[in-house]
Amino acid sequence: MPHRILIKGEFVLSMDPQVGDLPVGDVLIEDGQIAAIGPTTDADADCDSGITTVLDWSHRNNGPDCDQPKIGALRKLRETEFSSDDQLLGLAMAARGSGTTTDARGNGSR
Repeated sequence: MPHRILIKGEFVLSMDPQVGDLPVGDVLIEDGQIAAIGPTTDADADCDSGITTVLDWSHRNNGPDCDQPKIGALRKLRETEFSSDDQLLGLAMAARGSGTTTDARGNGSR
């Protein structure tokens, strides 16, 4: 028998144009694959509780006319708008790793 998990009553952000986004919907997962999505899904399955997170990594895309991020501005934003870790929305910084950046002269980092 397949292992089934049912996520009920959550906002479903779908990448499938036939399904669309559902403000309140259910997702049935069978053996690690999405088996059904809908406003309501009746299935004999485990109903695990937890948090689903969506990350948007597209902010501050660097281009030739883009200056370097200001760490002070990020710190001020953290202190004023994201001062508590129990908010529904959080702030984080994802720095580029070694070998993926260049210095002011265009030399790669080591």
